[in-house]
This record gives sequence, C-alpha cells and structure tokens, in this order.
Amino acid sequence: MKNLITSGLAAAMLLANVSHGGVQKAPPDMNRMVKLCLVVQEELADAACRAFVSGVVETSRLYTTTGQMTAAFCIPADVAPADTVAVYRDYLGKNLALKHFPAAALAVSAFKEAYPCTQQ
Repeated sequence: MKNLITSGLAAAMLLANVSHGGVQKAPPDMNRMVKLCLVVQEELADAACRAFVSGVVETSRLYTTTGQMTAAFCIPADVAPADTVAVYRDYLGKNLALKHFPAAALAVSAFKEAYPCTQQ
C-alpha cells in the first residue's frame, strides 16, 4: 500500500512538473496538476490524474487510520476510484477561479463537499 501511494504521488508530481525535458514551475494562473486533470482525452494526463487522486485519497486514509489527523472527508467503501476522479474533475470544472490553489487542497475540498463525514 505504501509503495502504491508513493509511486502514485511520485508519478503525479513528475508528470506535473516536467516539460520538454526540464523541470518547470506551474504557470502562475493554473496549477499544473489541475490542468492535467481537466484534460480528459489524453491518456497520459488521465493516468497522472488518476494516480494523483488515488494518492490524495490513500494518504488521507493512512493519516486518518493511524490517528495522525481527523478525517476531512469520508468516501464510502463502495465508491470506485473512477468515481473519485470524476468528483475531482467536476469540482475543478465548477471552480475554475480556484485553479491556482494547490491541487491536493482542491482535491480535499472536492471530496469534503461530495463525501462529508457525518456526526455520530
């Protein structure tokens, strides 16, 4: 599990920051990972987005399960990974004004909105 998370995050970060053989910063008006996740038809961008979203979800689960943080969102066990990617993409599309914020923060906001934790 740890290797999967690490690999997913590493791939997402690499794809988000490498362009034309050199490392570049994201343009000031758009986070590079957000841009990749908004592009649905490109296979490489789609894979990077899926890996990124999976990394955010699994990292959150890890920290929540080990008691290192309180759950910000509660994705039901029957929700497929493809559904979380769709939720993230939908959130990005509806909140383009936030595109310059960190991609992980936007993912947490999307999941918090779509999968709130209920008080028990």
